[in-house]
Amino acid sequence: MDATLLKHHRFQFINFCHVCHALRRKGNVNVNNDTHIMHVTKGNGTVEVDKHTYTISRGSVIAIPPFVKFVFDIKPHFEMRNIHFRL
Repeated sequence: MDATLLKHHRFQFINFCHVCHALRRKGNVNVNNDTHIMHVTKGNGTVEVDKHTYTISRGSVIAIPPFVKFVFDIKPHFEMRNIHFRL
């Protein structure tokens, strides 16, 4: 891969976090100005993205584009890795 191409894309990465919830969590409506890719590593629940509800469990990967409404309803002992970036 060309080094200049990699350097250009590096600045689009915003942050990465490991999310852990020990209790049930029914979230509020979220709207972000960046793209999210979330990989569920433990637990299950649902996510509503743009008025469509999806069941999520270990191994699920969720991609949420910017400026789209989403709401999580997760069960106890839920974990996921969350990557934020801009296209």
